[in-house]
Amino acid sequence: MKLPLLSLSLVFLAAGPSFGHGGGYAGPPFNPPDAGRPGGAGGGAGPAGGGPSGPTTPGPSGPAGPVGSGPTTPGPSGAPKNPFPITSKDELPDPTRWQLWWHYNRDAFLDLRGRIQALATTSPENLAVLARAKLQEVLAPELVKIIEAGGKESVLRQTILALARLAKVESLNVPLDRLATLYLGRDAPNLQEAALLALGIGGNVASIEDLRHVLMDDDAGRGLLAQSRAIPTRMRVFSAYSLGLLGRRATSEGARRHVVHALLFALAKEGAIERELRVACALALGLVSIEPCRTPQEAQDPARCIEELHLCGGVQTEYLLGIASDPKLDAWFRGHAAAALGRLAVNAGPGYPAADDHPAILSRDELVRALVQLAQGSRATLPVLQGCLLGLGAVADADGDEADARARDFLQESMKRDGPMAQRFALIALASALARPGSGPEPDKAWKDGAAQLLREFSRAKGGWLAWNALALAVAGHGRLAHKLDYPQGIADALRTRLSEAQKIDEAAACALAIAVLRFTNEETATALQKAFQKQASPAYRVCGALALGELGVGEAQGQLEKALDAPGAAVEDVIAASIGLRLLGDPDVVPDLVKRLAAADPKKPEGAIAIVNALALLQDPTAGEPLLALLADGSLDEDIRSAIVWCLGLLADPDVPDWTATYANGIDYNYLPWTLNSPMGDGRGLLDWR
Repeated sequence: MKLPLLSLSLVFLAAGPSFGHGGGYAGPPFNPPDAGRPGGAGGGAGPAGGGPSGPTTPGPSGPAGPVGSGPTTPGPSGAPKNPFPITSKDELPDPTRWQLWWHYNRDAFLDLRGRIQALATTSPENLAVLARAKLQEVLAPELVKIIEAGGKESVLRQTILALARLAKVESLNVPLDRLATLYLGRDAPNLQEAALLALGIGGNVASIEDLRHVLMDDDAGRGLLAQSRAIPTRMRVFSAYSLGLLGRRATSEGARRHVVHALLFALAKEGAIERELRVACALALGLVSIEPCRTPQEAQDPARCIEELHLCGGVQTEYLLGIASDPKLDAWFRGHAAAALGRLAVNAGPGYPAADDHPAILSRDELVRALVQLAQGSRATLPVLQGCLLGLGAVADADGDEADARARDFLQESMKRDGPMAQRFALIALASALARPGSGPEPDKAWKDGAAQLLREFSRAKGGWLAWNALALAVAGHGRLAHKLDYPQGIADALRTRLSEAQKIDEAAACALAIAVLRFTNEETATALQKAFQKQASPAYRVCGALALGELGVGEAQGQLEKALDAPGAAVEDVIAASIGLRLLGDPDVVPDLVKRLAAADPKKPEGAIAIVNALALLQDPTAGEPLLALLADGSLDEDIRSAIVWCLGLLADPDVPDWTATYANGIDYNYLPWTLNSPMGDGRGLLDWR
């Protein structure tokens, strides 16, 4: 008899059944070692322990505030500030501010590199593409020189990560493996972490085995790190993150299977493991999809075993569902596992019933129902509820299937009855689902009524909810346009109207960004954006308003933006906002001007210089590369500025978009980020600090 869905998951997790063609992965240990401590199973912001390389001072006792927001001001050796300011400098953000969601998810909706390249189209070749290729050739040897010369750890960390981006360009012959091995063996945790991460960014699947040894803390792994004792938790965590990056890029099913095997095996290893490592493995598993068994023959195929353990996509999703469903496990771990499960469910097979020698292979619809069921039973456990909402946002769609209809109904219910953050995640998830046509009957069935509902919610929204509802319209519209489906002009008109009426900075900024995402323009919209830029003098609006003017190609705004740029005594934030709009309108003089301002920045106030570097990175204009490289040669530059310039150069030269950090940032529950993702120390050592 087939067991009920969630019961089956729990049995598989707890018992780790042996299959006829191999063993099963044992479940992760109960009673996590950090339970009851700050950052333990009951809540808190930090990890337990973390080994010698972890923070040496205690973190906050509650969810880190601003929770997972990324640094708003640079700390010692810290990352650049968020280019989209929260509000005034004196106001701390709260977790429900829309800017936090935008900070982690903007890559999915903006393509400024594409805009810059569209402006540079010539015959026969694109000038921006040529400039990026030239920058890659010039930058790679210069970065190698920086590493060989040595220097400050924060600069060297960014250098090895920048080189990892370039290693994806085969013609450059970047000696990444040699340099990474050099860093791995050094007694410098900051550089060892960077080397582990670089192996994943570089994309060479030959690195999987080395990363697995570090993850498993075995003799080979300790040898790589020149460790005579246990490998610190942070090192193992970064190897897990790196494996996720490698697995996502791998074109070989075999390579992806070895990544998944390593991550599952680490979770099943005897003995307790830290929250940081549990969460890292769950997140990495959500990036790497492998094929499920579809027939009895495949379920019996010895080729689907690794080290006598059967492995397929069904085992992977069943394992994550078991984690998410187990109330004895750490709530943060369970929540991130639920979100990862939603990402994997998109590629789930048609389903396969349980057999004596194989667990059930859950279909996409079964996984959607399981996430809804789990969310309904987890309302008192916010990390799990919110993880389920994020998972549903990744997989639910607009068709007439019972599973999707139930998911959409639950998301609407959650918007009304759950806590403030869950309500907002549910709204965005619903917008995502409505925009996604399904494969079932009536693929677009829910769109018409759903769009009307989103528009009603937006029209009556007030306060902070207005901004969230504006972004929900943008999310829905972006998804529709990506699938080449219609998007009512009335929604774009509604955004324009609310922008014109907005009195508060946050409301106007969110409406402007939503208009930028939709890329819908007419004379009325162009006029509304110009008037709003004049009316809203705060940089917190102007960076969003200028971006919208540039994205929509409102050429009439050029004089207005130039006036803001050249205003006597203009603050750096105002200069940056105007520069973004002008460059997106095609002004080629903006980038050289920003670099000159960077060179002339007050060395006693590095935050202004770092903000300029961050703006150049946001713009993705490769013509900034060579002048930045020349500036980098100035040995008197502040360490933070040098680190930021190296980071920016790597991003400008990267052959891929979006930025690799988006792989982990998009769709993550930033309310529950462990320290390896968002460092509370202001030192830029969190995986997502440099965004």
